[in-house]
Amino acid sequence: MTVLNNYLDINPGPNFSIKADQICLYLRLDGLLRYEYLIVSPGKFAPLEELKKFISTLFNYVQLFQLHQGDLVLILPQNEYAKSKLNSSIKELRLLVEQNLEGTSVLFSVYQTKSKEEIYAFQAIAACQRSLVHLLTSERVEFTNIDDLENLEAELHIMNSIPKAIFMRHITFHYQPIVDLHSQKVLSVEALARWNDGETSYSPMSFIPLVQNSPFKEKFDNYLIDSVLSEYASLVLKFGPIEVSMNFMSESLMSGVLINRLIDSCHKYNVPTDKIIIEISELEPIRVDATLINNLNRLRSHGFKISLDDFTQGYSCLSALSHLPIDQIKVDRMLTSKILTSNKSLNIFSLIALICVSLKIDVIVEGVETFEQSRKLIDLGFTSGQGYLYSKPMSLWDLCSDSKYKGTRNNNEQSIYWLDA
Repeated sequence: MTVLNNYLDINPGPNFSIKADQICLYLRLDGLLRYEYLIVSPGKFAPLEELKKFISTLFNYVQLFQLHQGDLVLILPQNEYAKSKLNSSIKELRLLVEQNLEGTSVLFSVYQTKSKEEIYAFQAIAACQRSLVHLLTSERVEFTNIDDLENLEAELHIMNSIPKAIFMRHITFHYQPIVDLHSQKVLSVEALARWNDGETSYSPMSFIPLVQNSPFKEKFDNYLIDSVLSEYASLVLKFGPIEVSMNFMSESLMSGVLINRLIDSCHKYNVPTDKIIIEISELEPIRVDATLINNLNRLRSHGFKISLDDFTQGYSCLSALSHLPIDQIKVDRMLTSKILTSNKSLNIFSLIALICVSLKIDVIVEGVETFEQSRKLIDLGFTSGQGYLYSKPMSLWDLCSDSKYKGTRNNNEQSIYWLDA
């Protein structure tokens, strides 16, 4: 067995692999901001040495890693004894944590290789993270079975194809208009990733979470920045100066390198920074800390606007709204879909309107698909919306050549009109 001290505080390298006779066990302490808290400030929990000793008694692991976001990854031998002990060991660990850290529980997922060949550790880790996101956002199942994850090989194939898709430009960015609900003037557009290699079209939800949990995340973020900013000039030719939204995970925005890249790329492509909106996506919980706040404030000081995406659907939207420098929120489409049938949803919309007026934050409602929804939103005081009622996401070429849109210019302002409104 490998000594725990050698591996606890590092990530597995990009070339580290999991053998065909091994299992990847992924652990997350839900309700605790970061697992590092246990190391830096143990509180009521056992000291680190006792924690390591306890894990050693539960799991006959081959290697153990602590990821940079604080989650634990254990590489276990794939044998009948390990499988039979897996659930009981998890239950013991869960009991220890919940008894010592109030409001904290253990979530876990497992990846077992089906083929006889080894796979890269990051592939199995990403598969586990993807499963964990699904569990957290659905019924909050606290543990899953090895057999439940055997269908994740397709996701691993997608992940392996990401670098080629970027290099071959099979991943492109479509633009969906955001409109004024009253006049249906186009106010801005959101850049949305699409992947089509000529044979297969992948839905965003099938590859975006995999990209964000892969070693290719930085490459993808850079590709997003270069693609959208290089196309901005074409949007201006059609519409005049228009705002464009780009989506990033909060973890990406923790990087000063990405912040520099955004600022420098705007200068490189001659794009006004006050025309770029940075949307914070919540595929995973937003970790609100000084680094993220400082980076967002730095972007705002350069003219960028900050938007909180998937509001009411994410993990910590109210906490993020209260702590982060936010200019705009986007109400998730799931809430919009119930606005005509659910009094609870209607009341939540009313509360959102009151909160955002008080905080002087703009609101965009996503998923507007019917005139009835649009009218109800107008009655509630909302002014901006996005959805298939107005337009599906379109390629740059289709958007700029569509006669549905017409730009009208004068010396002082730019408006984009919906011709058949």
